[in-house]
Amino acid sequence: MSSREHEALNILRDALDTAPSERARFLTERCQGDAALRTRVEAMLQRIAVAELSGEGDDDSETLDTLGGRKSSHDAKSDDALTGTLLGPFRVAEQIGRGGMGVVFRGERESADFTQVVAIKLIRRGLDFDDVHARFLRERRILARLSHRNLARFIDGGVAADGRPWFALEFVRGESITRWCDKHLLPVRARLELFLDVCAAVQYAHTRLVVHRDLKPGNVLVDDEGHVRLLDFGVAGLLVGDGDYADGNAHSTISERRAITPEYAAPEQLLGGIVGIPADVYALGVLAYELVAGVLPYSTSRGDLDAVKQSVIAASPQGLASGITRPDSVTSNITDTRLAARRVGLKAYRRLVHGDLTRIVEKALAKEPERRYETVQAFADDISRWLAGAPVHVTGNRLGYRVGKFVQRNRLAVAFASIAIVLLLAGIGGVLWKSREALREAERAGAVKSFLLSLFDNNIPGAATDQVPSTRELLARGVERVQVEMLDQPLLRADMLTTLGRIHNQLTLYDAAEPLLRQAVVLENASASADPLQHADTVRELAQTLVEKSQYAEAETLLRAALAQVGGRDVMREAQMHQLLGTALGLDNHADEGVRECMTAVDLFRGIEKPPGKLVAAALADLGSTLTRDGKFEQSLAPQREALEIMRHLYKGAHADSALVASNIGVALLNLGRFEEAVPVFEEAIAVDRKVFAGPHQRLAIHLSNLGAALSFLYRVDEAAAALREGLEIRTKLYGATSPEVGKAAVNLSNVLTLSEQYAEAEKVARMGIAIFQNAPGEWRVWSARSKHNLAYALLKQNRGREARVELDAALALFRQVEKDPYSMAIMDARALIGEIDIVEGHLEEARRQFEKNLADSLAHLPANKPRLPNRHQELGKVNFLLGDYAQAQRNYSESLRVGVPVIGERSRITLMSRIGLAQTLVKLGDADAAREQLTLLERVVQGMPETAPLRRQASEVRASLDKSATSTR
Repeated sequence: MSSREHEALNILRDALDTAPSERARFLTERCQGDAALRTRVEAMLQRIAVAELSGEGDDDSETLDTLGGRKSSHDAKSDDALTGTLLGPFRVAEQIGRGGMGVVFRGERESADFTQVVAIKLIRRGLDFDDVHARFLRERRILARLSHRNLARFIDGGVAADGRPWFALEFVRGESITRWCDKHLLPVRARLELFLDVCAAVQYAHTRLVVHRDLKPGNVLVDDEGHVRLLDFGVAGLLVGDGDYADGNAHSTISERRAITPEYAAPEQLLGGIVGIPADVYALGVLAYELVAGVLPYSTSRGDLDAVKQSVIAASPQGLASGITRPDSVTSNITDTRLAARRVGLKAYRRLVHGDLTRIVEKALAKEPERRYETVQAFADDISRWLAGAPVHVTGNRLGYRVGKFVQRNRLAVAFASIAIVLLLAGIGGVLWKSREALREAERAGAVKSFLLSLFDNNIPGAATDQVPSTRELLARGVERVQVEMLDQPLLRADMLTTLGRIHNQLTLYDAAEPLLRQAVVLENASASADPLQHADTVRELAQTLVEKSQYAEAETLLRAALAQVGGRDVMREAQMHQLLGTALGLDNHADEGVRECMTAVDLFRGIEKPPGKLVAAALADLGSTLTRDGKFEQSLAPQREALEIMRHLYKGAHADSALVASNIGVALLNLGRFEEAVPVFEEAIAVDRKVFAGPHQRLAIHLSNLGAALSFLYRVDEAAAALREGLEIRTKLYGATSPEVGKAAVNLSNVLTLSEQYAEAEKVARMGIAIFQNAPGEWRVWSARSKHNLAYALLKQNRGREARVELDAALALFRQVEKDPYSMAIMDARALIGEIDIVEGHLEEARRQFEKNLADSLAHLPANKPRLPNRHQELGKVNFLLGDYAQAQRNYSESLRVGVPVIGERSRITLMSRIGLAQTLVKLGDADAAREQLTLLERVVQGMPETAPLRRQASEVRASLDKSATSTR
């Protein structure tokens, strides 16, 4: 979009907020004689007017002039065509508001056993410009990621039938904060206590890298219960460094200068500068001033835009003490009215606001962003201190000032304390030595705190002072400064390096964490005064990094040394060491040792945590994971189920760890062939993920893949494909289209697509996976082999047997290179596909020999309850049926069911295929009753499937064959 289009859109927004009778004058002022610009704005206004009228089903005969000249019924009800329609689950009830770019409706949830009223926001008709659309979608994404008691809660979103996106928020019945305070006659202190809730909401948004940029009383409501709700993030911006919605531009493409309310805008907003946290601090300063004094900080008319701009940019704010007496052109006794609304007289008011409170507000209203409070939290802290009568930071905290404030708060106590001073001085020498160690620790803690806060200081050459640095920028800045500024403080440097290393670990930046933690270990080893327990913590953090990087042997060595150092001196640290050591051993193929270490950790944590809490739950989860890696799936269930129960109780279904444990239980059940049990735990994991992750997340993608696998085994292929498609989409968003993570998702999806007979798409997706793995750095042979195996199957089903054999030979060669077990599931499945190709090519005897060998090897090398064993019987039954050996086919299918049903259940794909095969065989053998029995069992399961589902279709064909056979015998 050109700069001219931007300018026209900026004027358009303000024109829509201007009364129709004033629009002509407004356009004259804003367009400043630019006829082309004015024509463009009027054309856009006309387009919106027509669109809104056509939404009522009328013709386009009315014009912008008629809309501006009278209050037509159409103008009053524009967009009301939506009234009575459904947006998602909500029935649109009535229009409740309209601004420059958006329209808001009240909606009510339908088809639910509870009542829910929401506010639904859409773009106004006719405003389908790319920038407006992008800004609306950005607002929706921002709201979806925010969850705070003082923010209107995001509920749902979607796209209306006319293509306009919408979102629904909690419906807040309330008044603007200024009007509500005046209505309830709140004193100044009570008003500022309420204001602190506004600050809390804004600070929360800042921690999520969102600046509001349009804070004003109309966007801060107080509900009937006196709770603050911050609204309207329509012009909010994402701070630099946030990648959630990265599109090459962290700011709105709509003007930052015009998409705001001038009276509450910071000078840099009106001057077109970069807008960040300081702008929100400024707007909060204006709001605080208005709550205290009842007027804006500048003596100008709200309607005089030029005067407002000039005052905000250049004029000094009027003092709080005199602001309350500023005259009003409407009310003669306005000062008395304002004072009465605050339940205070003029003298008492002036004493109250004089000094600290005035300085606090003036600091927030500073013209230069760098002179304001650095954060909203700092602003709120000073107000909290003022309310408590404590020293505020804005004064500089001089000693005499602090003493004076202390005496004011504690007059009686100071009087009595004075008597005791001599006695105190006499005894202080006897206890002074006890405090030296505590003082040193406090100094270190203070140094660490000051250092961390200084990382956010943007007053450095080339830095933008109104932007929060990105996480990686902060970390890089921290590492650089630690190495320079703490060169002569080795233990403090080690502390900071350990902290920075831990943060890198939490962000999965393990390569960056390792050198920091290694240096910290060296520094602590070189110091005779290093605390052994703190050193053990540093070593454990380094071991955690090494485990994540698969450097298990070194991690185990470090942990054993740290355990020897802790040596029963600290049970908590000892338990943590055993827990991590157990995990490392399990990953390093020393499962028995790993299980013992994990069990030790569980026992130690049970002694610490009574009743069992998150420490015990985490240790139980790690024990279960270690057992799973050792193939002890049945044994892994008990500790993981206990862990999940503890987490459900602790977190009420809203913690990522509980989702992870639920998914791990599902994986164990999958390996045990208990697919019907696996599905609900995977669904639980996904439900939790959707609650705790604001956007696309790796864990959600993994859990969707696991659910897809379980559903595919149950032959619920449409559901499986839907889960896997979503997982593929999430991974693509997270990692990019060429990432191996996307390739993994493609492997899973192509497999399910073959089951649903979508062979052409399965081929396409499998080839995508192959291309990704061939070009990806690292070791991906297993995944390449899986991709080629899926491609071979898709080609085979398209009667391209020769191509299929080439891909399958390549897959089998790769499997044999990387699989330690020559009878692994992957190799045996690939061998089975060779037999399938032989069948398609008409080599039935060769296929039978292949399947007989597969079955013999499986019986010799697999346990009796292995889920893949029923496959081998079913495959052999299939080829014997084709060869006309019905008696042997009957035995094969019956054996598949005998060993399979107890392990993989009635709904699994192999069970259903074996029942179809057995029914077909029984028809050939003339045993109609037995065939009907099998069909009855089969139809109970497949009747819930779509009629087009392959298994349901095959069951219908067998039923028809049986009925035909019965008719012919009669």
